[in-house]
Amino acid sequence: MERINSTMRPEATSRYLLRALVAAVLALSLLAPLAAPAPASAAGPVTFTLTIKSAFARTVPSFSGQRAASLFQGQSYPASGRSADNVWVRLIMAGVNTETWIPVSYGTLAGDLAGLPVLTPAIAAPGATPAPGQVSAEAVAVPAFQPGNAVIPTVSQTARDIYQRGLQMGNNPRAFSKIGDCQAVPPYFLAPFDYGVGAYTIGAYGSLNAAIEHFSGSFARQSIAANSGFNVATVFVPLWADPQRCLRNESPLACEFRLHRPSIALISMETWWGGDASGYESYLRRIVEFSIAKGTVPILATKADNIEGNGSINAVIVKLAAEYDVPLWNFWAAVQPLPSHGLHPDGFHLTWERPFYDDPAVLEKAWPVRNLTALQAIDAVWRGLTAP
Repeated sequence: MERINSTMRPEATSRYLLRALVAAVLALSLLAPLAAPAPASAAGPVTFTLTIKSAFARTVPSFSGQRAASLFQGQSYPASGRSADNVWVRLIMAGVNTETWIPVSYGTLAGDLAGLPVLTPAIAAPGATPAPGQVSAEAVAVPAFQPGNAVIPTVSQTARDIYQRGLQMGNNPRAFSKIGDCQAVPPYFLAPFDYGVGAYTIGAYGSLNAAIEHFSGSFARQSIAANSGFNVATVFVPLWADPQRCLRNESPLACEFRLHRPSIALISMETWWGGDASGYESYLRRIVEFSIAKGTVPILATKADNIEGNGSINAVIVKLAAEYDVPLWNFWAAVQPLPSHGLHPDGFHLTWERPFYDDPAVLEKAWPVRNLTALQAIDAVWRGLTAP
């Protein structure tokens, strides 16, 4: 650095010193990256991806914990913690109001597991004896709600008014949309009726051919508002919308209605809501009101399982169908006569068979019954809406 000229005026000297100080600070900042890096203050993000076909996340890191949500092969979620033995990771799942834990062995991890904080939620010991004066929750039998409504819905004047208003708004009378989760997606749900010869036989239900023809193209269509892992909250989250087909910040539900303009919407959300039934009700209510505002007649579907233990989700579905005076497809009642009520031992997944309705044995399985009664519900609602 050159020597300061002693003849400089005081103000010039001050400016010179300020420039020199700034230069020194910049020089130190450029040298800083050459120093040894400080230890990272936090680990990088960790993401879990399920590799098995499907699994339940639990409310605690134990198979004795309650089921919190369904996961399906290929789905990925951020991880926020791990168990002390590194066997379980806690996931962040939008719309689920409880903790969600999954065994590490069920998938793959992107990131450093050791960087996640160790979490130790309280887990009740199996078979623990309640203290005197207390009653074990498992010892109290909670009666499950059992909807007694008919399987196939009827059509009210309210629904007819919604339908007519929708036609005036430009809805397509030959289109219906599916709003749901893993049990509402092709190729399983309703899609065979679009696939044609070899995919199904209608058997004794030939009267349904008119509905199959009328709504051709909607059965196998991949609805933007129906996807594996969806729940009643997810359909409002723009992050889950198809970026190739939807507008910026548009939810899957809004995108589906804008593109398909359905006159009928079949709403079937089986995946167990991780929080209480009031949370499920608040989101389902929003779906119903959104549909009505768009002039689309909602058909609400009950679910076959009772993962929550007291039938509270089906109770909400039946309640809202009655409150809004819209059609109810009571799928729960349809599977009750089936072996194991149409459910696998996990209490959630439906028993499978292809929809060949000229074989009576097929109707011993839940999936053919699901597709048949869904088609019957669509047919009954369509005829009821368009009757003179």
